[in-house]
Amino acid sequence: MIDLILLEQLIAFNDCGTLSKAAEQLNISQPALTRSMQRLEDELGIQLFIRTKNRMTLTDTGYYTVSQARQLLRHTDDFYQKIHQYALQQVVLYVGASAPGPLYKVVYRAKERKLEQKLTTEMADDNVLTEKLLNEEFQLVITNKPIDNPKVISNLFFNEVLYLTVPPDHPLAGREFVTKEDLAGLTMLLRTQLGIWEDFVNQLTETTFIKQSETGGI
Repeated sequence: MIDLILLEQLIAFNDCGTLSKAAEQLNISQPALTRSMQRLEDELGIQLFIRTKNRMTLTDTGYYTVSQARQLLRHTDDFYQKIHQYALQQVVLYVGASAPGPLYKVVYRAKERKLEQKLTTEMADDNVLTEKLLNEEFQLVITNKPIDNPKVISNLFFNEVLYLTVPPDHPLAGREFVTKEDLAGLTMLLRTQLGIWEDFVNQLTETTFIKQSETGGI
């Protein structure tokens, strides 16, 4: 098994151009780096360098080895990230949604069923949620529409409806439904961070909204 540190040192030599500069960057002595490169050649059983009296350069095989070493180290980093993420997901359940209502429902159901995992929630648009689900950053996402991807299973969670709450003597009280025109000229209290409902609210240009944050501030 090749020591990955040797590959990191090989890449440093390639990037720096000389042993002395690479050794300085790696914070090791030049003789130690020279021995490491010789050890790498011995372990691979191939010649990576052309050595002259005052200079050492990479062979074509050496340059190819550098490119492969970069790929291997990237895969190694990805490996560590994935296993750490997986381990974390055993104690933390990552859930994303495109609106606040579904997140409240998920949190409520988790408490109702006494789920042992801790819940971490995030609100984002459908594209971001889909990307994070496919990248395994989320185990569960709730989107405005099904995700069309063979790697994803989508099921209907619930239908969400916006409700207008008014006093009994309000002109709109008793209506089965209201139109956007009915809301013109009204002043209404509205929470922030509405997710997919933001676009709808932004269309109500003739309605005045007093927005209340999650913590109760206005």
